[in-house]
Amino acid sequence: MLLLAVLVMFAGPLLASLPFLGVLDGAGSGLPPGAAVGLQAGFQVLSCVIVVALVVGWRRLMHRPVVAAGLTWSRAGALRFLVGALAIAGGLTAVRLVAVALGAMEFHTWSDADLGGLPVVAVVGAVVVQALVYQAFPEELIWRGHVTDVLRDRWSPGTVLVVTSVAFGLLHIFSQGGQETVLDHAAYVTMAILLGFACGAARLRTGGTGAAVGVHAGFHLANNFLPATAGSVVADALVMGVALAVVGAGFLLARRVPG
Repeated sequence: MLLLAVLVMFAGPLLASLPFLGVLDGAGSGLPPGAAVGLQAGFQVLSCVIVVALVVGWRRLMHRPVVAAGLTWSRAGALRFLVGALAIAGGLTAVRLVAVALGAMEFHTWSDADLGGLPVVAVVGAVVVQALVYQAFPEELIWRGHVTDVLRDRWSPGTVLVVTSVAFGLLHIFSQGGQETVLDHAAYVTMAILLGFACGAARLRTGGTGAAVGVHAGFHLANNFLPATAGSVVADALVMGVALAVVGAGFLLARRVPG
């Protein structure tokens, strides 16, 4: 089960990259910035579509209804998403404000180099597509949706929360976030495990995967739109990890969200 989930998670970007070979890599470096961003967004959307198709097919082979994965296109689902997104955005903002007040972090704004010659609206759109469509939605559909739904048939909710969080976090050993040393990688993976914990706690408390998608997307959006740094991968991961742990614990202690 977990191995298949990993394969599906990596299959989306891999298969989606095939139509873009020679365009999204160095061969496409001569493209205008707007075209490059558009192609990148197209790749990310295609990757999401492939992951969704694979998960739906997987569930049908297992004779499990897609709705049981916790995703519902309803007012309740939208409410869960907003609760998750606002919870992590507020939590991360609060922790960063405290860190800045203590002199452990400092805020910085987007520079012209960050914008890459593009209008702000285009950069914001690209960040939203990456956070929601490429990262949050497909990853949560797999881990807090399908995998959680299957594993809870045999394990307790707490065990499922721990297993899915650790498995999800360990995959981020392959992520590139400025890590150089072993300690950097350990800190980054720990932060990713706590992201899985916060998303899993939101799923457990609200009963819907929409809240997990909200937490995941809100984390990336807040991280991009309220940028602050402590000057090292370990320190940055520590601040983000604290926020994720607090939000996850908050979900577990809170009353169930209606709907």
